[in-house]
Amino acid sequence: MYAKNARERSTLHLPWNPRAEDNPPRRVFTLLERYLRRAAKAGTLRVRDPQAAAMAFIGNLNAYVFFHRVVPLVDPPLPLDRYIDTLLDIWSRGALAAPRKRAS
Repeated sequence: MYAKNARERSTLHLPWNPRAEDNPPRRVFTLLERYLRRAAKAGTLRVRDPQAAAMAFIGNLNAYVFFHRVVPLVDPPLPLDRYIDTLLDIWSRGALAAPRKRAS
């Protein structure tokens, strides 16, 4: 896209109003936060802060787009299904291995 002036170059045009109370990203964030809060309360998910967890999860999805479209970091691009599988694996099973027991 060609910008006619410096202001247009620094302006991101979105198909919704980012300041609106009911924009699509805010709705998704709110739904995910509520889901995580209910799951934590039911004991099916361990999260200390559902709001922070929702932001972290959505941030991981945004990172895929950022590192493939904005700042191409991986060449060839990492397949989306592989990324999502890994993300869900980390969220469901964790990334840290259980500590190894020392041999006596």
